[in-house]
Amino acid sequence: MPRHHSPGDLRRTEASPVYRAMSEPETPVELFETRPHDPSDRARAVMRRSVGITRRHAAAGTLYDDEGMVSPAVIGELAAAGYWGLRAPSEYGGSGCSLGDWAPFIAELAMVDTWVAGLSSPHAGLGPVNLLTTFGDDEQKGRLLPPLVSGQRLGAFAVTEPGTASDWGAIRTTAVRDGDRFLLTGEKLFITNAVPGRTAAVLCTIDGRLAMLIVELPDVENERFRTVPDETRAPRHVANRALIFDRLPVPAGNVLAADGRKIAYHGLNHGRVLVCAFAAGQLRAFAGTLIPWVRTRTTFGAVIGSRELVQRRLGRLAARIVACDAVLAWSAQLLDEGYRGELECVTAKVFGSEAMKDAAVDILLKTQGSRALLPGTRFADSLYDLLAPTVFEGENEIITLGCFASLAKARLAGPSRPRHPGDAPAQPSDLDGFTGFGGAVLRDSSAEIDAALARYGPELAVRQADAIELAQRIQLATVLLVVARYGARQDDPLVRQAALCMATELGQQLSGRRGTPAYHRLVTDLGAAVAEDRFAPVATAAREPVAMPQHVEAAP
Repeated sequence: MPRHHSPGDLRRTEASPVYRAMSEPETPVELFETRPHDPSDRARAVMRRSVGITRRHAAAGTLYDDEGMVSPAVIGELAAAGYWGLRAPSEYGGSGCSLGDWAPFIAELAMVDTWVAGLSSPHAGLGPVNLLTTFGDDEQKGRLLPPLVSGQRLGAFAVTEPGTASDWGAIRTTAVRDGDRFLLTGEKLFITNAVPGRTAAVLCTIDGRLAMLIVELPDVENERFRTVPDETRAPRHVANRALIFDRLPVPAGNVLAADGRKIAYHGLNHGRVLVCAFAAGQLRAFAGTLIPWVRTRTTFGAVIGSRELVQRRLGRLAARIVACDAVLAWSAQLLDEGYRGELECVTAKVFGSEAMKDAAVDILLKTQGSRALLPGTRFADSLYDLLAPTVFEGENEIITLGCFASLAKARLAGPSRPRHPGDAPAQPSDLDGFTGFGGAVLRDSSAEIDAALARYGPELAVRQADAIELAQRIQLATVLLVVARYGARQDDPLVRQAALCMATELGQQLSGRRGTPAYHRLVTDLGAAVAEDRFAPVATAAREPVAMPQHVEAAP
């Protein structure tokens, strides 16, 4: 797939596919295409074993220990299968998976159990496996990676503090040099996988500058190190704790050489892609819950799966599954190719988490009704985990504003291209037409940014209401463009139909137009296929038994 920038340029905002689509006279469509993922035979075998282990324990009810956490037995079996080393280089015992090969597998595993899949993000997405592989020197990799690859030590990513989350200028955790070691002092809050004996990538300051320190947490808490369980409701089956350091000795050789801010952003970009992967898996699990329900629940003499209103919901669910697949494959591919990926990974995270949140309420809850609120149901038991991704790895509107700031800065630094936003293009009816539609909206958005900069100047930075509306349009147009290109390359007619449904819905939001009878028929026909269990992307989602009590009280 040809690119028009040398590798050294790809870290710049100006090289971003989104920025280029906004700035160039013709949409660089090739930058929005995706390739099929193709893991090695070794990696495929690890993935197959890992899914099998998780399914077996889920069926037996043994995934979690007495405290409700993913059990040590499961972690150990996954270690023997090679799960914890999928992203590590083969010379250190791993499988050497690219992100593009690994992320769709995480979506598959999240469909079986989101918390087993979720353990992988702080370990190898956000955290130490990824950061050491990318920024570590040979000595650091040789010493610190093997225990992570083997599962002897799982990884965590420790950035958030009691007084700050996204404002890294307020980081108070410090590491002070003391001979051949650092003494680490500070507190980290809401840290997933923060358990004694594990390895945390800790963002701290060294000599007043942000740095990333790889900390092998002591096996036992002591006066230099302790953890404090928090009361958060998500993630429900994975340890989430505060870390407290008081002059904890850490080898000086454990600091990564690159700028700490750059390293942390790199980890967050990967973590944001994985949020989209979790969404792709969870949306499939929703379908596995709903398909038996809509084929069993009867009202007025017919199953509800035959009703257009329910079919519309299932069609919208299918559209979101395919859209998450598309955005996931695209954003992961860009990171593999060396792009900075900030705009694209934030778009993936925001779209995936919002799709999961909206589908949980507007599709899962409304279709199951009050029964969705009963203990033991997916909605009632997982509600906090379904909502939390909107604030994990950055609250959605805050990180979207950050993207807007990057775009505005790049527009100010670039050559002036005076243009005026055009009229909203006509609503297309096919995927190729939506490619042009999305590109037109992105080009018009650049003109709107330029106009806002000319009007408000530096004050634009504090006009958050104006900025967020424009930035969200850019995100929707980006998703539309990616979904259109992804759908156009699919052989399965129902997957293509789902992509067209999603593109049409996004086009309606961007143009302010109402849905047409043709669109309503397109989405309800798709939903009917889901209700009849003919939609291939959800074929492997476990079908949940339907609880259909006939009486309020048990018979005497």
